[in-house]
Amino acid sequence: MKIISFCVYIAIAAGALMLVVNTAMTSKSYMAVHTSLKTRIENNFSSLPYDSYFKQSYYGYLRATNRGHFNGVTFLTDGRLMLDTLENRPFLYERADAIVELRNYLHDEGIPFLYVRVPNKIRDNTVLPVAFSDNNIIANADFLLNMLDEYGVDTIDLRDEMIKDDIDFTSAFYQGDHHWTADTALWGFGKIAAFVNREYGFQIDEMTWDPRQYERVVFERAFLGEESLAVHGLHRYEDIAALNPRFHTDLIATDNDPHRYRYVDAFGSFAEVFVPKLVNEYDGVFGYGDLNALFWSFMRYENIAASERKSVLLIVDSMGIALSPYFATAFESVDDLYLVHGQNHRLWSAINYYDYDLVVYVLSDIVISNENVPTFEHDRLFLGHQPG
Repeated sequence: MKIISFCVYIAIAAGALMLVVNTAMTSKSYMAVHTSLKTRIENNFSSLPYDSYFKQSYYGYLRATNRGHFNGVTFLTDGRLMLDTLENRPFLYERADAIVELRNYLHDEGIPFLYVRVPNKIRDNTVLPVAFSDNNIIANADFLLNMLDEYGVDTIDLRDEMIKDDIDFTSAFYQGDHHWTADTALWGFGKIAAFVNREYGFQIDEMTWDPRQYERVVFERAFLGEESLAVHGLHRYEDIAALNPRFHTDLIATDNDPHRYRYVDAFGSFAEVFVPKLVNEYDGVFGYGDLNALFWSFMRYENIAASERKSVLLIVDSMGIALSPYFATAFESVDDLYLVHGQNHRLWSAINYYDYDLVVYVLSDIVISNENVPTFEHDRLFLGHQPG
């Protein structure tokens, strides 16, 4: 094993030296040379020998030498990890047109529409390594939001709201995962609910977003985030908290998918439906998806104990996993459409068939910049087109 370790470190050192020399001798960027070298190495092996050991060693090397990027993840200067696709071509204009098309269609039906921006885990680019300081994740989401504002779409910029409320970005998101925590999602729901009450005349009960009305249960070192897994940082388990309302909820979750139409997946209290690990036997591991055990596809959450007797269509990316359950505490009916390639067109028939009182589209900065397909019709955020 010592010989293997020595060979691995020699290979790493040789690769690092080649990377530095190539970068210095050419006008290519660090990432261009890195990608070229990585591709050459991978082409020489159909299956890398001692792959897991090599990845773990490479992770240690990157941290020891303050390298910035590996396997789609940036190592931030404060020690956190951030999912980051550096080479992308987001369809910003096409997405803006699609969202405006949806807003216009809903306006003709007399249904309010609200676009909500969820930030990624950094307040600004100052925590990025120097080689990646021109990162465009924030800029792309800014651009899309500004276009929607110019078109007159109702919007909430939760990045701006976090800065106004002086919320610490380093604790609002996970250290080794790009998602927001349950606490941050509850805060975000409060901002959305207050806007809806103020602008659309709804009467959502403030207790549904009051953190004092929730029991906070912490699972210590139970969560290994997506970014930690991507860089093989298998020692990076961290705490994860779940929130359970102290007030009464009476929920039933059914499926809107035509193949399982109105199949009952769960019913009962908030914990029994959304976070069963709070009431069932805990196995020592808690994932981000465990904050909402029923987030897939196109789900309906009904709460007969909700004070606001309204029906909502909620369109979400994975930030909605933690957010959607709070909507279910507030509204009588919530249809939760999870954005999936080639499946989003279902929203048009749902709008025509169901009598929604509100449509909310929640989109995170990271999803805007983390898609890379050649045509917009294959983009995850392609919504299809209105009927007729």
